[in-house]
Amino acid sequence: RAQGVADEVNLRLERIAELNDKIQRMQAQDSSGRAELMDQRDELVREVAERIDLEVVQGDAGAVTLLSSGSVLVDDGEASSVSVGVDANNDLQISFVRDGNAVDVTSKVTGGKLGGIREARDTDIVALQGELDQFALDFANAVNAVHTGGIDLNNNAGLAFFTDPGGAALPGPPGTAFAFSVNPGIVADPDTIAAATLGAPPPGGNDNAI
Repeated sequence: RAQGVADEVNLRLERIAELNDKIQRMQAQDSSGRAELMDQRDELVREVAERIDLEVVQGDAGAVTLLSSGSVLVDDGEASSVSVGVDANNDLQISFVRDGNAVDVTSKVTGGKLGGIREARDTDIVALQGELDQFALDFANAVNAVHTGGIDLNNNAGLAFFTDPGGAALPGPPGTAFAFSVNPGIVADPDTIAAATLGAPPPGGNDNAI
């Protein structure tokens, strides 16, 4: 989604630069045609501002300079481009590219659609994942504590009910919820479900399950 927004911004930045150039060349012509171009340009500026933080500086010749995150996006008839990728930590990385030179502005992009996507992807969702991982771990530990205290139909102590997919202890965060599985030994043999309380002869009862 971030790449899609960046592509939308880049198309508009190029068009704004083109219109800036035309508007400046028509400066001596106080015509409706020039005014129409300025209206088109201003609408594109508004659309860019919806997608990324933007400051607009009006020039004497009718052109506009667009600034964002401390860098120039459009200067008269020249436009930079917005590049989106991921860094070594798999966090969203946003750069402005001009004449082959990239400036990392990730930490400064806080507004518009692009800033919202970055906040959701790298802050909000990460926090929710952490909460989900901790919930999965707490739930597994609580159920396992009960299950291992009972006996199964073979009169054996219960196994850990929740493990990772290979039957090993469920790892702590991060990744707990992703690894959360029913013990494959229990899946393979439901008789190992420790439904009875310790001391009840097979087939036991269901006190522990309750």
